[in-house]
Amino acid sequence: MKSVTCFAVVLLTGATASAQQTEVEETAFYEYDVAALKAGDWVEYADPDAMDVVTSRLACTEVEKNVVWIERSVAWIDKATGKREAEVQLLGVSKASNLVLLGYAGKPGEVGRKLRVTERHIMGVSQGGGNPVAGPKIPPEEDRRLSASERATCTVSPAKEEVTVGEEKFQCEKWTLEHTPGSDQKKRVETFWMSDKIPFRRRLDKAGNPMIFHKDLPWEGKWTSNGGILKRASVIGERKFARVLKAFGTDAKPALKTKATEEPEKK
Repeated sequence: MKSVTCFAVVLLTGATASAQQTEVEETAFYEYDVAALKAGDWVEYADPDAMDVVTSRLACTEVEKNVVWIERSVAWIDKATGKREAEVQLLGVSKASNLVLLGYAGKPGEVGRKLRVTERHIMGVSQGGGNPVAGPKIPPEEDRRLSASERATCTVSPAKEEVTVGEEKFQCEKWTLEHTPGSDQKKRVETFWMSDKIPFRRRLDKAGNPMIFHKDLPWEGKWTSNGGILKRASVIGERKFARVLKAFGTDAKPALKTKATEEPEKK
């Protein structure tokens, strides 16, 4: 097992994780090269900028002929009790489509409760003036396109950059995404350092670029890395976040006590 003492950014905070999860989007791992994962691969990050003390983890617990089982988890410190809490999702992801087929959630050591796998739909306007209603399903590749009001560029640095995390040195490829959304949202700039040593790499699109946020980003420079995220720095409006590797390895064990007994449907 590799381990480095550091802290990093996650997508969930303790507040959101503590609410019981009931569903998962089928595109949760659409950007990832799921077929490249090996049973036991795992990576963990931590976040000094979160409101709570938070760590996040991705782990491949089993690889079947057509399905890869992935656990994603988040841990935080409960402000009321001071105790460490955690929530785990176990997802069966199709190798062929990269879509989630089955999902379960629970606390470490529990028997996972089944999640509803949801599709992405275009939201229409209700005829009665009430809440928007779901329109046609959005194919994953269509969902990833920029709207008319958005602008984005992605730049890959021309050379490898050495990054030290803890006591270990990594040769990384650095790339920067600048994304200007619609007028009601704030511009964000994200910088990624990718290392071939780190699992859970991004899947490449037909142009040979990694899938991140949108499929059709205009790229400057040539992408050569074949690894996962080592470090990530984000600026959204006036707010800054940092995501850094905490640990990774190849000896992942399931955190949920059991997984599905039924066969996943093919997609």
